[in-house]
Amino acid sequence: MVSAERLPRLAARRARRARTREATLPLSFGLVSPDRAVRYGGWLFSAPASFAGARAPTCAGLYAVQVVNPTWTPCPFEPIYFGHAGSLSAHAIAAAHHAFGRWIAHPRAGTGLFVSYAALPCTSDEVLRNIVVGLVTTYRPAANVNDGPARGLLGLAG
Repeated sequence: MVSAERLPRLAARRARRARTREATLPLSFGLVSPDRAVRYGGWLFSAPASFAGARAPTCAGLYAVQVVNPTWTPCPFEPIYFGHAGSLSAHAIAAAHHAFGRWIAHPRAGTGLFVSYAALPCTSDEVLRNIVVGLVTTYRPAANVNDGPARGLLGLAG
């Protein structure tokens, strides 16, 4: 039996272990606080972070590029692009990305661009691609959709 004196120390030790486990597991495994994470198409993505402050998981997964939109519910971050990578940390989500021009051309990009990740380790490229197709079909993000708003943004298409 644990003495009353040791209970606070035991609880603190367990809390430290839980935080450590949470930090090492991929975000899509459901350990991220639901009030900070965002869900798109049933997939749990990390909390939106600015490009400069975002830390990508070191495994395969999905990413969502977002802009602030106060009318977007339940979270004020509207996805403008969905993508996937076999290694999210090796895949640069930056100015070198082929869709970067469409991201910065978005009317709300002036308030900043944000990114969220859904870590899906051991997921094949084909499965990731199919998930992205489903997300694009559902949300029709401007920078993914060639025949939608993206075509009118500074004349960029594709």
